Amino acid sequence: MSEKNDSVCNDVAYQYRVLSSQRSNVDEVRIFAGNYDARAFPELPVENAAEFERWLTDDPDVVVIFHYCDSRSQFDDFLRNRCKKVVVRWHNATPPWFTFGSQNQNANHALLGYENIIDFIKCVHVSFWTNSGFTRDQLVAMGTAPERCHVVFPASRYLDATNTSNKKSVQDAKKKNSVIDLLFVSRVVAHKGHLNAIAVADRTQEITGRAVRLNIVGKGIDEPSAFSAKLRSAINKAKSEIVIHGLVSDEKLIELYQTSTVFICLSEHEGFGLPVFEAMRYRLPVVAWATTAFRELLVNHPFAFPNFDLDLFAASIGALENNIVKSRLLELQNSVLQGYSSNTLIEQISSALSAQESSWGQPIPDDLARPAIRYLPVVAEAIDSARSSLMATFPRGFDDELIFDSHVNVTSLYDLQIYKNYLDQDKQLLKALTIPVREPSITFRPDEFSMRKGVYPASDLIDRSTLKADDVSADHLVFGPYAQMPAGTYNAKLHAITTILSGENVSFELDVISGGQQLTSQIFNLPSGSHENYPTLSFNMTGEAPMVEIRLRAESPFKGNILFSGVTLTQISTTQLSGSPEELSSSPASNWIGRLKGITPFAKFSREREAKSLFRRGDAARERGEWGEAARLYDMGLSSGSDRFEYIVQAAHMYKESGDLETSRQRYNRALNLRPNDADLCLQMGHFCKTAGDMKAAKVYYLKALQSFGSVAADASNELIALSSH
Repeated sequence: MSEKNDSVCNDVAYQYRVLSSQRSNVDEVRIFAGNYDARAFPELPVENAAEFERWLTDDPDVVVIFHYCDSRSQFDDFLRNRCKKVVVRWHNATPPWFTFGSQNQNANHALLGYENIIDFIKCVHVSFWTNSGFTRDQLVAMGTAPERCHVVFPASRYLDATNTSNKKSVQDAKKKNSVIDLLFVSRVVAHKGHLNAIAVADRTQEITGRAVRLNIVGKGIDEPSAFSAKLRSAINKAKSEIVIHGLVSDEKLIELYQTSTVFICLSEHEGFGLPVFEAMRYRLPVVAWATTAFRELLVNHPFAFPNFDLDLFAASIGALENNIVKSRLLELQNSVLQGYSSNTLIEQISSALSAQESSWGQPIPDDLARPAIRYLPVVAEAIDSARSSLMATFPRGFDDELIFDSHVNVTSLYDLQIYKNYLDQDKQLLKALTIPVREPSITFRPDEFSMRKGVYPASDLIDRSTLKADDVSADHLVFGPYAQMPAGTYNAKLHAITTILSGENVSFELDVISGGQQLTSQIFNLPSGSHENYPTLSFNMTGEAPMVEIRLRAESPFKGNILFSGVTLTQISTTQLSGSPEELSSSPASNWIGRLKGITPFAKFSREREAKSLFRRGDAARERGEWGEAARLYDMGLSSGSDRFEYIVQAAHMYKESGDLETSRQRYNRALNLRPNDADLCLQMGHFCKTAGDMKAAKVYYLKALQSFGSVAADASNELIALSSH
């Protein structure tokens, strides 16, 4: 409870006011938070987490309403193991596919959030309040019984606003050729549709022939994340005028609601979407992409389109220049707003809370509310009775071992992109880790980490001398990359230039985390000035495909900046690469390869790629005339699981050339087992037997080769003539 503008904090505050009001039948309501700023909500008696655990330990029958978004929290285990009645108020979570491949740390947090929700689903004493039917469907898709889910809309801080007139229509009436002012409100994250909004603004300018100004409100534009950098680049290239307002006061936001032409929402994933309802409350026309929760919440809004179509969005904005169209739209928006009011929320909260004490009034599953069943009361009653008895016996409502698709399973462009990124990362990581050196290493780029204010990703476009001096907080400044690595012992090397302009020394902590445990840590001090040398951390990771996180934390605030270039992980070993095949197979590069096979992202592809690398090295050795080395490398490639016929034959040739005839014979026989009638192989076997002094066997193979055509048959014929002359 530390941000006045945060939607979750405002929802908590609203529910507290409702439940502690005289209209509520609740005897006692207390509010707890892990982080509280009295300046944000001075009227709320917020208590700390320690008091929460003490109260619930004394009275475990208290109903806990836990507001949750994603990742893990300090309350999870206590709620699952020590409490009897828990309501998880889930504000939805961004799916990991929006950031996978570009900001893996964000994707990892999202994945942790979904896994955490599944752990709550497994607890029969936990029910859920969702912010929309869409979020409820998400829970059902993960195995929640519908009876455990209740829809409770989130509260907007403008829910009871009264002075909601829009001033733009008066201004536009006086200026026939005025600028079209589009308003877009959202924090800067990948799924909110900022890039879509810029594309719509540009297309609107093309279609209408009028100047378009896109006003973007929300924090995050200056963050050093990969998406923020991408957005800044798109803004610089935009044809329309883009105005970045950042985080604004309530008064400024209301002013923008009242003075804009059209509000646009092109978000790709929404659990509810409060700014859309706020815009409608201030009589601002809305054009939206009706995906996720909007498909249900804006079903009666004529300018909320289910499919993404730039021309349709732009044409709709242009159509609103017609006052008749605009007036009719505002009437319909007012009708849509009737479903989102204080009375609606109070009724939803009361109904959902009552369900904690009684089985009456539980939600009817959508599948039983379909007309095909609803109009057959006998059938519906029979199914409902059977289901109720099953719920009493199996309250969790799903099988842990069963994995199934959601009811909406259309393949999207994101689905395709995620697998492309998946395979690209596999290729890059495998290439780095299988280079034949004594200590294999990989460097993770800056865009694979999260970075706080004051940290800048190093690139050719950044001039260090132009970086501004920031007020850098005492916080984790760099953290990531959340990459799965083979188990083993590593060194971690930070690449950065830290500039400290403060007069005092600044303490930093550099540490490594895996599986929620700190593996190693080192605290060091830096005086005023620029620094490029940092401690090297050594650590050991165990288990199957452990995930690594490297963090840099400032222990105290300072004035300055950090130019961050990445982190290199090196596997520690003293084994030399030269020597026998046994020594080579135990080298670090070989160890990397073997361990990679156990990592899920690499399981399907690593063997094939390992073999290709070894075959290429074998070819190079053959070209240099290093027959024994070539044979050894071919054998290593074949031993990785590949059964490539042509390389079995090449290995046989190399062993023959190096004088190891017995091993050569074994390789030729292995090839013959795969293709016993291959003419060229039979010719080569004839040559081998001739070299080994077995003329009878050579003649047999030459005769088999003679059955083919072309040069192989000609060579076989010549060899038979030569044999008969002796």
